[in-house]
Amino acid sequence: MKTKMLVLFALALLGTAEKATAQAADKKTARKEKKELRQSIDRARHQQALDAILDSAFVLQANAVLLENYPRQQVDFHRNFVSMEGGHFSIQMSSIAANPVLKTGGEVSRMRIRTDKKGFVRCRIDLSGIVMTSSTVYLTLYPDSNEATATVRSLRGGRGVTLEGVIVPAADAEVLRNISTY
Repeated sequence: MKTKMLVLFALALLGTAEKATAQAADKKTARKEKKELRQSIDRARHQQALDAILDSAFVLQANAVLLENYPRQQVDFHRNFVSMEGGHFSIQMSSIAANPVLKTGGEVSRMRIRTDKKGFVRCRIDLSGIVMTSSTVYLTLYPDSNEATATVRSLRGGRGVTLEGVIVPAADAEVLRNISTY
């Protein structure tokens, strides 16, 4: 009787162990599939952002602004953006208030794009215009993602401003362009 109980108990333990092992394997495959799906979506977004840059029709929707010697400031991407459509370039920055602190634009005089060994797409955009005279925008698109940074610097000197966010095609941008300035 004891032997039968021990055998039944051992079989029950083996069945439970097999079930637990199968569940762990299912969880691993589910995690792996989710990771692969996430990576393929990121690659597709990266390619879409790269195509938008090459077509000169993109918007960097900024979710953070960095100024020299100041902490990183989280901002609303609807009001803070860098955009390029054709040969026109515009920048709009705003704080929590409704009106933009800075809204300016200029014409693109030269644009150079290169990709380094690690997959970073680096773009230098030289601007000319009334307000944006002799300014340069350094745009960096991260590998396998549509996340990017844009640093705007004036060649006259002074400090630059960096905007962090995601690049989307100009047609898909969700930004508030025509905010009146006072």
